[in-house]
Amino acid sequence: WIGWGILCFCIMSALIFGFGMWQGVFPLLMAGFLFLNLVMSRSFAENEIPVIRREFENTLRKLEKKYKEEKPCVS
Repeated sequence: WIGWGILCFCIMSALIFGFGMWQGVFPLLMAGFLFLNLVMSRSFAENEIPVIRREFENTLRKLEKKYKEEKPCVS
């Protein structure tokens, strides 16, 4: 989502600069695009957190099981 947001931002910026009306419109569009990017990034991150947490717990369980089975040799 971030990549698409940046691409749209670049295209809109090029159009605004091309038409020469950036003095009044550009700051408003910058604030709007920044807000949209932040909202989309937060939404994406909130959807990914449970998946990341679940994968981390699975990996941790596998490692615990692996190291429980292996008894280290202490000399």
